[in-house]
Amino acid sequence: MIHVHYNSITGEVIWAYHDSCSDIPTPNIVIGDEDWSSISALTSKHVDLATLSLVYDTEELNNINSSYQISEIDAQIEAIEVKTYRPLREIALGIDDGTATTNLLEYNTQITNLRIKRASLLS
Repeated sequence: MIHVHYNSITGEVIWAYHDSCSDIPTPNIVIGDEDWSSISALTSKHVDLATLSLVYDTEELNNINSSYQISEIDAQIEAIEVKTYRPLREIALGIDDGTATTNLLEYNTQITNLRIKRASLLS
């Protein structure tokens, strides 16, 4: 569990402490490790003093998640592009038995689908 230490007047999050820490300052609220890991990078988070719950900007969280997904898609595209080198070489050298062309078409389809997914995340 994570203890989120906050300013008792403004609700501003000061620091987060794991259960294993011996001197956890007060006031603090307790949240799960997974909850904290998903929002720890957010710049706009605070404790709602009325409900004593952690409040954060969901749009900022969505932007971070989208950025991560875009990075993952870019890595997948790059990995597939590397796979296209051999079929392109075989086709260029005239040693394609049809397999290289089939593989190249499949790779291009995968890349196109990933680029469409990437574009939808950007819009």
